[in-house]
Amino acid sequence: MRGFLMWFMPAKMKQAAEAESRQWIGVCNHCGSENSIWDIGGIRYGAAGRPTKLVRCPKCRKPGAHTFEKRG
Repeated sequence: MRGFLMWFMPAKMKQAAEAESRQWIGVCNHCGSENSIWDIGGIRYGAAGRPTKLVRCPKCRKPGAHTFEKRG
């Protein structure tokens, strides 16, 4: 889905969306690793709040709730 959305964006907006998405960090409830929403395969651009999403951790491969917050 991310690739489909990025296909419609101009080059500058793609770079800005990737940079901002890398600032949104979630912590795995199982192993404690911190992952950006970009590394998990998502995109978060021009957003606010602290959403909780059910995702699979790239490190331990277990699904669980990650609360994302913008850092940096």
